[in-house]
Amino acid sequence: MRIWMAACAFAVCAVAPASASAYELRQTSQGAFVRWQDPQVTFVVDSSLDKAAHGATDAVVEAIAAWNGQGGGPHLVAQRGSGATGPANDGQNTILYMPDGYPPAGNALAVTVSTLDETTGDLVDTDIVINGRYAFAVLSERARSKHQAAVSNEGGGGETDGSFDLEHVVSHELGHALGLADVYNDDHAVMYAYTAPEDASGRAPSEDDLKGLDSLYGGSSKRAGCGQACVGGSAAGGWASALMVVAACAAAIRRRRG
Repeated sequence: MRIWMAACAFAVCAVAPASASAYELRQTSQGAFVRWQDPQVTFVVDSSLDKAAHGATDAVVEAIAAWNGQGGGPHLVAQRGSGATGPANDGQNTILYMPDGYPPAGNALAVTVSTLDETTGDLVDTDIVINGRYAFAVLSERARSKHQAAVSNEGGGGETDGSFDLEHVVSHELGHALGLADVYNDDHAVMYAYTAPEDASGRAPSEDDLKGLDSLYGGSSKRAGCGQACVGGSAAGGWASALMVVAACAAAIRRRRG
C-alpha cells in the first residue's frame, strides 16, 4: 500500500486549443485503475478553510454535492471538522487549507494525496490540501477571466494577479479523489488541466467527466444517495501505516476560456 500525491500545478499561460473530449483515469504503477469500493465516502471539511476565503466551507460543500453519486460513483457526505495539520493516512478524508503553503505541492494550487492498494487500485484514504501560497475567493458563478498575460507558475514562474475560484479548484481535486486524471484537450471539463484567476467556470462535472466516472463505477447501477452532499457533525479516525511516495504531475494550468 502506498500514498500517492496527484499534484495539479496550475499556471496562467496562453490559451490551449481544445479538441475532442477524452477523459483520463488515474492508474497505479501496476496498471490498476484508482477508485473507491465503498458505496459512501465522507469528506471532512476542515475549519481551516474559513481562512482561505469568505464562504469557503459552503463552497466546498457545493463542490462535493456536484460529484455526489455521479456516474455510479460513491455517495459523498460532507462532514464539518477541525484540527487537521496536514494530509495523513488516518482513515479520514480531509479537505483543508494550509495558509503558509504546503511545500510538497510546489507550484500547485492544490494537491490530492491518496492512500491506495497498489495492486487493486482501491482507495483507502484521500486528502485534499489547498495551497495557501495563492489567493482564493468564492467568486460569482458568472466570473470569467480577462487575463491575457502569460504567467507560468511551473518551475518558479512569475506572480499571478487575482484570486482563484475555490469551488472550481476543490471540484477539480475531488475528480482526482474519485479516480479521474487531468485532461488536456477539453476546456469544458472540470478535469481540464488549465485554469486562471478570477474565473469561476468548471465547477460541476461535464459530460466528459461523467463518462470517466461511468467507466470506473458503472453509471447504469448508480448507488443510492440523497442527491446532494449531506452535512454531518464532527469527525474522528484511526491510524494505519503506509509507504509515502510523492509523484507530482508535470501539468501547467492554462487559462480557461470563458
